[in-house]
Amino acid sequence: MRRPSVPAKVLHHRRNAERTRQHASRVRKEEPVSYKVHIAGRAGDELRRFYAFLYERGPLAADNARAAIAKGLRLLEEVSLTCRKASFTNWFVREMVISFGRTDYVALFEITDDATVTALAARHQREAGYL
Repeated sequence: MRRPSVPAKVLHHRRNAERTRQHASRVRKEEPVSYKVHIAGRAGDELRRFYAFLYERGPLAADNARAAIAKGLRLLEEVSLTCRKASFTNWFVREMVISFGRTDYVALFEITDDATVTALAARHQREAGYL
């Protein structure tokens, strides 16, 4: 019994898929990049200011904000390069939006070397700029 012929377009896609699989098996597996997060003095002062402001309105809100910001800063350890650029001249300076309730916080940070991220400043989303 005769096999039906396979259209040339299908054969082309099969060859490309096989090449892709072969290439993927040869590509070196790299370790994920992990950074140590350092909080600069100014950023720490601003985070304490946020906490004090929210604590006056309710300790639970302040604790929830602290937890959200801590989670965002932990996320910087793994995904710093995916955050938006904050400078046109230095692409190592970036901003991360940290979600909290109806509004957000914005952390300005710099990738200082291949192992360290430094949080430079923080602000509430509704504030005009970094203090």
